[in-house]
Amino acid sequence: DGSRYLGDLSRYDPSIGHWEPLPLGGGPSARAQMGVASEGTSVFVLFGASSQGNFNDFYELDASADPPVWRNLGAAATGDIPPGRTDPGVAAIGGSVYVFGGLVKLGTYASDLRRYDTSAGAWTDLSSTPNGPSGRHRFVF
Repeated sequence: DGSRYLGDLSRYDPSIGHWEPLPLGGGPSARAQMGVASEGTSVFVLFGASSQGNFNDFYELDASADPPVWRNLGAAATGDIPPGRTDPGVAAIGGSVYVFGGLVKLGTYASDLRRYDTSAGAWTDLSSTPNGPSGRHRFVF
C-alpha cells in the first residue's frame, strides 16, 4: 500500500507456481529504490533509501545455498567506494558489479561509473572514461 518499506525475501518456483518466503538473517534492512543485479547464483543488492535517508551498503545473496545466505560485501570493501544513492543502474558480469548514476539527493544525479571486483573486494572509479553520459537514475544497463 506504499505506507512502509519492505524487507522480505521470497523465492519463486515456476514448476509449481509457488512463492516461498525465505529467512532474512544478515541481509539488507527494509528499503526502496535499491540497485539489484545478478550473476550466476549471486544476487547483489546495494544502496536504496528509507525515511532515514540513503543507504551506502552492499550485499550479496548466495542463492546456491539452501536456505540462501547473505554476505555484507560493503563492510570489508576497499577502494573508491561510491556514496549512497537511490535508483542506480547496476549490472553484474564477469566477476564484477558495475554501478552508474542514481539520485544522490533531491535534484542531484550521479554521473560516476564504478566497478566492484568480487574477487578482490575492491571498488574502482571508472568515471574518467571519455564521453560518458550525464547523471541520471532509474534505468537498466
